Amino acid sequence: MNELFIEWQALLDVYQGFVAEDPDLRAVLRLDTGQITCAELAGQDTLAPLAEQNLLVPTPVKGAVLSHKQRVQFVESLCDLELAQRLHQALSGPSPFQAFDALIATVPVEAARWVQEERLGDLATLNAWIRRVGLEPSQPPDQSRKIIEFPKRPPRES
Repeated sequence: MNELFIEWQALLDVYQGFVAEDPDLRAVLRLDTGQITCAELAGQDTLAPLAEQNLLVPTPVKGAVLSHKQRVQFVESLCDLELAQRLHQALSGPSPFQAFDALIATVPVEAARWVQEERLGDLATLNAWIRRVGLEPSQPPDQSRKIIEFPKRPPRES
């Protein structure tokens, strides 16, 4: 495997972004530098020779199905059963991501935990993708937890 410095935050931003229809806006990983770029930023004149040398790899983008699945898994980890039920309803309705984000924002501790859980899951996915491409990151992504988690308790019997 080739060792390469990876711009983890840039790769994460692209992965969590949207699929660009315009080919000039589609992100690529430069295998010579580890930089994340696109034709709009780097210029077609710069990227064309790199593409001919197979030094560009299109970056993955997280789809809506996986985004929804991550949110459902997070909801199922909540101790607050009332919040979990409301979030499940939000994810089942129209505009599920907007509804989820608006509702989770009302509980700052859980909102912070959600952001962290999503980030850690996405970094693990990207780390595995980098290795499937045949690269060895010169530095692993920061996957440390910043929030204390409490174990999920079974519902109380009355």
